[in-house]
Amino acid sequence: AGSTDDRGIYRVFGLMPGEYVVCATPRNPNTTDFGRMEAMEQEMRALQTAAAQVSAEQTQAIRDRILSIRGSMPTEDVEATPGYAPICYPGTTAASSATPIPLGISEERSAVDFQLQLAPLARIEGVVINSTGAQITQINVTLRDASSLGGSTLNMEARPDAEGRFRLQGVPPGQYRLTARATPASPRPAAGQQQTVVGRGRGGAPPAVAGPGRPQPMTVWASADISVDGRTLSNVVLSLQQGVNVSGQIAFEGALPPPTDLTRMRVSMSPVGQTPFGGATHAQVDATGRFTLQSVPPGRYRLSASGAAGWTAESAMIGGQDTLDFPFEVKGNQNVPGVTITLTDRRTELTGKVVDGQNRPAVDYTIVIFPADQRYWAGGSRRIQTTRPSTDGSFTFRNLPPGDYRIATPVDLEPAGTSDPAVLQQLEGASMRVTLQPGETKVQNIRLGQGG
Repeated sequence: AGSTDDRGIYRVFGLMPGEYVVCATPRNPNTTDFGRMEAMEQEMRALQTAAAQVSAEQTQAIRDRILSIRGSMPTEDVEATPGYAPICYPGTTAASSATPIPLGISEERSAVDFQLQLAPLARIEGVVINSTGAQITQINVTLRDASSLGGSTLNMEARPDAEGRFRLQGVPPGQYRLTARATPASPRPAAGQQQTVVGRGRGGAPPAVAGPGRPQPMTVWASADISVDGRTLSNVVLSLQQGVNVSGQIAFEGALPPPTDLTRMRVSMSPVGQTPFGGATHAQVDATGRFTLQSVPPGRYRLSASGAAGWTAESAMIGGQDTLDFPFEVKGNQNVPGVTITLTDRRTELTGKVVDGQNRPAVDYTIVIFPADQRYWAGGSRRIQTTRPSTDGSFTFRNLPPGDYRIATPVDLEPAGTSDPAVLQQLEGASMRVTLQPGETKVQNIRLGQGG
């Protein structure tokens, strides 16, 4: 990221090779900081409450502070004013429609110019309703460009007041997704109920909670798609609701007996890509291997399990879909039962050496292993790994799932190149095939110029 100078000139440096989308987000001087105004209002209400409980001298000081706050607050009747909308090269307001700029090694690109567009900036006003029955202490409202949620050029936030009212100012025309999220206060344990935290020790599992267990924080959410055309949008209602429950069973497949204390394990459901609803959702496993992830908001997720020493996740099946490879989408309000997370103690390892035509170590190459099945060619895939050979040409890949793979040795590989299926397609033609069986330790040497 970078900032323009007084002439509008910008410079972004230190970039790795790859393709980039260049966007500009202007600072509109005519928009009101309603977040600051809401904070002032809260301070003023607190001062008014305190004024009734202190001495006359302190009361006068509080009144002076209230007058100072009121004098610095903007008026309520702020009319919409024109301003500049966020824009991406070569001249689009949506990041998804932008033209990527390719950048090679040590390359400099100039004349990546685009012109800001003047647009009527609107105000969005509404209220967040808590229909969950839970005690909510803090709510976040977020506005994002609905056409490019993965890389939005506009990301505005507001904090509703004590009555749930919120306001967003300076919104350019477009299609947006307005979301609200909150974490209900955890109920205190009933009288006589004990909670014992089991320490993890060096290298141990995450702390587990014995007895009835400590409730995991959950997220309540609301969402609405809105269209902004430059006019004030009032009376937007966001009704908070709980997410869905995802429940299932831990299973073990391997030569060793399963762990005796499954309550030390934790299951996590981590979002894939950007999400307005926060981070991962966690749940503790009970003594029988059952788990329930509570109130999971909408989004695309991967499941994982941790806390069983010597065991790794082999699969996480939801309705016949392995979420370790293909993210699962949570949508609607139907709970998701019947999840099976299978752990294994059988770990694969692939070692070897890469040499040139004279049998000398070839250390100037990157070694890439990726699945032969193109369905798994995706960013963040557990089936794609890269490494660099050591000084004697040796290399090692560990913990790859069993299956058919291709190994390639490119000279210049972009850091994020393996996330691009087109790059893997190019590597496939000069790669060699290797198959890994469950728990197999295999040696596969590579002589440059050898393929198939």
